[in-house]
Amino acid sequence: MKNAEKIAKFITGINYDVVPLEVKEKLKTILLHNLSIGIADNSSMILAQNYLKMGSSEKSTEATIFFNGSSTTAPKAALINAIMFHSRAQDDIQHSCGTHIGCIVIPAALAIAESKRSNGKDFLRAILAAYEVTSYVGNEFSKATTLKGFRASGIYGPIGAATVASILYHLNEEQTASALSLAANFSSGLNQTWIAGTSEYQLQTAMASMHGVLAAQLVLAGFNAAPDTFEGSKGFYNAYTGEPQNISDRLDSLGNSWDILNVTLKPYPVCTINQVPVIKMMEIIQNNNINAKNIKRINITMNEYEAVYPGVDNQGPFNSSSATLMSIQFSFALAILYKTIRVDLLQLTENEEILKLTKKIEVSKNEELPRYSSIISISLNDDRNITVEINQGEKLLEYGWDRALQYITNIKNELMITPRQFDNLIAEIEKLEFKKDIRQLIKSLSTESIS
Repeated sequence: MKNAEKIAKFITGINYDVVPLEVKEKLKTILLHNLSIGIADNSSMILAQNYLKMGSSEKSTEATIFFNGSSTTAPKAALINAIMFHSRAQDDIQHSCGTHIGCIVIPAALAIAESKRSNGKDFLRAILAAYEVTSYVGNEFSKATTLKGFRASGIYGPIGAATVASILYHLNEEQTASALSLAANFSSGLNQTWIAGTSEYQLQTAMASMHGVLAAQLVLAGFNAAPDTFEGSKGFYNAYTGEPQNISDRLDSLGNSWDILNVTLKPYPVCTINQVPVIKMMEIIQNNNINAKNIKRINITMNEYEAVYPGVDNQGPFNSSSATLMSIQFSFALAILYKTIRVDLLQLTENEEILKLTKKIEVSKNEELPRYSSIISISLNDDRNITVEINQGEKLLEYGWDRALQYITNIKNELMITPRQFDNLIAEIEKLEFKKDIRQLIKSLSTESIS
């Protein structure tokens, strides 16, 4: 059986009723986090809606755009809402495949589910399947593709969005396999965005969301794709990793072990790689009563992959928040000076105090360090030297419903909906599997009522 066929068999056969309770709880927690982040102080709203106006002659009421309640086609709604989902770079991350799955698959699911009047259980089932498929397809390969310059979210994300679309458009097994293979043809995205400090990183995830929807629609229109797209000698894995890969054995465990349980959230609106070091830096500053003026130099030794990830080792100058959110130096400077990181602080690209501090922070690499482990060494002008080792740092990013709700409560004043809508959003997510359609959930995300 071809890889696409094996994945399609899992997708068409997934039964939400027999999914373990802890998996269902994690899925709802993921929805809470990503939906809330998607409507928080959204800097991309104007850009996204400017794009929408370019198709203003298009008359469609399939799916709703967040905030203003206007309507467009399902693929375009997925694109525009996904731009806003990822604009503050605080959506979730699946470490095994290095992909921001939520900002890709949830907008696609919302757009199709609204247009098809899908029930809550199918909506949840589609998103769960997408998290699993994306994880299994990208697992272990994201490092190889990243080193070649490709961004994992843009490479593996379309396949997750196609998974969502296949379920919500009720594709059969053969059609689903073709939708997955078509989506693999639409994969794209380069990591140069982090070096240049430009905004295409938002479009990479957004295009992945839209392309997954389009892949399923194209299959319904009669298109198909090579059945061995993934493992073929000129297929997906060979193109992006440099050698063919057959993941058939790995796919046997789909539905038996749930990778969604390993998804983590971001406490702060910066790169995933920076999250744990920032948390620890804030602890160091507080526990040792360190003043920024007393800092002589700081060194952080990281896993080699993380140390050389595009944009992470950047002392400036900075031209945008696209650059500052990636820089470990800028993230540390904010942690030291402000004891937090906020979206508005990431805009301080010319702040002299921040820039002076970034020049004192250096990055070293050590290939023997595991991922998400690092060593922070601080030399102070009063002759103190402080060294802290971080092991298994990803555990600091594990979370459940209560922790996710606390994080969102901390930025509640940044949410671009009313407190009543936010309460409704929580209530809708908690009872989603019992809803006959998801339009009330959509209503919680828009400033105007949905008909």
